[in-house]
Amino acid sequence: MIVILLMIFSFHSFPASLIRTIRPTARRTFVSTSRTLQSYSTQEESILTAALPHVHQHGWTEQALAQGVLTSKLPPSYIGLIQDKKSELIHFFMKNSNKELEYILQQTDIEGQNMTHSQVIEVAMQKRLEMNVPYIKSQRWAEGMAL
Repeated sequence: MIVILLMIFSFHSFPASLIRTIRPTARRTFVSTSRTLQSYSTQEESILTAALPHVHQHGWTEQALAQGVLTSKLPPSYIGLIQDKKSELIHFFMKNSNKELEYILQQTDIEGQNMTHSQVIEVAMQKRLEMNVPYIKSQRWAEGMAL
């Protein structure tokens, strides 16, 4: 189960709260293969956050980013802040979803519920995958994964 989790999330950062529950040898493997994502400026974060709802109509494209700039009420030239227009939006979504998952796991009383490692991983995977559902339903998820 741990190997599957590592394979699924190895390309993206993963919440530290869950990584702490994984065996030390698996943790070393995960940390060595995970991609470090950059921090975003306030304007970049505003654009990317505003662009996510437009993915359903425009896909993970520069057009969705342009709509995000307009929605954010920033000057159109601010689209130039996003360096990798082809993949930055999906990476931002993944990073934010993982942060949200980390928050959910911190709010969940794992020790109080006496959950096994497998149960913690199962809950974490289910919660995280549920975050992808709107993009799967709008048939845009495969596009994002192809980037």
